[in-house]
Amino acid sequence: MANLINQVNSHGEGYSIYVHLDSKPGYYVITVERNKLTMEFSNKKGETLILPLKIDVDYKLYSGGSYLISKTNDGKIVIT
Repeated sequence: MANLINQVNSHGEGYSIYVHLDSKPGYYVITVERNKLTMEFSNKKGETLILPLKIDVDYKLYSGGSYLISKTNDGKIVIT
């Protein structure tokens, strides 16, 4: 997920990637912040740094969900 977000950020404004989070391994949550991605799974937590992003809110992504990661015309990363 961190790689996908960095790809969108580096490709420039208007670029986007669609991603579906598999639910087969079980329930997990990914939190995306300005410079960090955190994954919580089965009472365990892991973090990785990502390039600092122009992001206004923290995003929570849930297993089984589908998301569009985009870079807007003003350079912000948005996940819908």
